[in-house]
Amino acid sequence: MEYRVRWEIDVDAENPVEAARQARAMQVDPSSTANVFDVYLEDGDGEPTHVDLMEEGAPVTESDPPALAAPDPIDEAYRKAAKKQYHDEGRIEVDDGATVSKAQDVTVSGGAYVQAWVWVENDTAGICAKCGQPSDGCELCAACAAKE
Repeated sequence: MEYRVRWEIDVDAENPVEAARQARAMQVDPSSTANVFDVYLEDGDGEPTHVDLMEEGAPVTESDPPALAAPDPIDEAYRKAAKKQYHDEGRIEVDDGATVSKAQDVTVSGGAYVQAWVWVENDTAGICAKCGQPSDGCELCAACAAKE
């Protein structure tokens, strides 16, 4: 049987492409709670079935994002240690559902990588202060500087 599945979200963006990129990033983020869908039979007509994968009793399968599965206690231990050692609000942040990449044999290699967010200022990245585009290391990109 074929279904049409719809997921909607409101985003604040400069243009349609940026809006789509933001929405896609939310969908693939392992810690995302973007898991409520309207499911229609085949042609998309008729009343949808509203499905919230986080509701109690909703099936959790291997294809569901990690946020829906029961947390791995070993991953949780690594996340907790990463937060304790590196977390610095506004500079380095570790999400509750951060991806953990363990060594093949944790007992031998002794560690894991834990996904973290690192804040980078626009001027450090060479991003134009006016339009948000790359600026070759200057405060303003060539186009914005020419308008000044």
